[in-house]
Amino acid sequence: MRIPKKISDWLKAIGIALLASWLLVNVVGKTSFVKENGMYPNLYSGDFVWINKWSCGFVFPKYPLSVPGTTIAAKFLEVPYHRFGRIDTSLRLNVIAYTDPINTGKIRFGRLIAYPTETVEVFNDSVYVNNKALKISQAICHQYQVKIRSDFKGVIDDYNIINPLPVSNQNDWIFELYNEQLLAFQADPRIKFIRPSFKKKGETDKEIFPFSPSLRYNKDHWGPIYIPQKNDSLLSNITWDGILCARLGIEFDSLQTLYKTAKPDSLHQVNKLKKYNYYAVLSDNRSSGIDSRYVGLIREDQILGTVPLAFLSMNPSLSFSEKLSRLFTAL
Repeated sequence: MRIPKKISDWLKAIGIALLASWLLVNVVGKTSFVKENGMYPNLYSGDFVWINKWSCGFVFPKYPLSVPGTTIAAKFLEVPYHRFGRIDTSLRLNVIAYTDPINTGKIRFGRLIAYPTETVEVFNDSVYVNNKALKISQAICHQYQVKIRSDFKGVIDDYNIINPLPVSNQNDWIFELYNEQLLAFQADPRIKFIRPSFKKKGETDKEIFPFSPSLRYNKDHWGPIYIPQKNDSLLSNITWDGILCARLGIEFDSLQTLYKTAKPDSLHQVNKLKKYNYYAVLSDNRSSGIDSRYVGLIREDQILGTVPLAFLSMNPSLSFSEKLSRLFTAL
């Protein structure tokens, strides 16, 4: 049966369009929407960003027979992970997009901090990689306790404070401030005092990776954490134990029971975990951002690409002029 020329031309045009879309989304990059303030003040909730997939090496899609821009895919055809290229160390401190290791349907954004075989540690407002302080020139947000002499409303409007938390009814507050805001607060006569609101070293937070209470880690004192590389020995460091607990959905204390009842290397999930390099990612908003401290280390197959710019913001708290100023903001 012969297909009419007009229909044949339409089918060819649709096929070419689908192929071009597939190449664009899977090879070059795509747009994404920021839903949280974890990268504030460099990214705002409501920003539209460009994810450059090529910068981290082209990853052949897990389901090649998929419709670009949708979740529609022929899942009977699954391709093993392979990255054509590598995540070069020149990308350190770049903002990246990655798939949340726990909630795999969620895209998160963070700053690439540490690479396989490195050791990372957070100490208050400083980050150390291999025991050397990491120099981060970008604006970083921390929590501060602030006491205000005058009314709170004027301060929040003037400084565009996000997520203010009351400490008491005496004008005591917890603010998330970045570098420039902190300097302005220190010179503002309305501010009675301002001091960092960091957790103490040794104060345990069970939500912090590797999720072991015995480590006594928290968001402000995290590590040292060793970053595993492909085929590292499973039992060589506590980081693997944390990755295993997160993957299997078990408590850290239950891990010893697992070791006694089964050989970890015989577990299919563990064998899969050992085939990847891992990376550490931190949020610019250290006080409330979700990053490797909370979701664990990021597998290389979960890294989508770098985020070079935010090209548009729809944040409702920004004025029209502020939204204009964020057009094509480089990160």
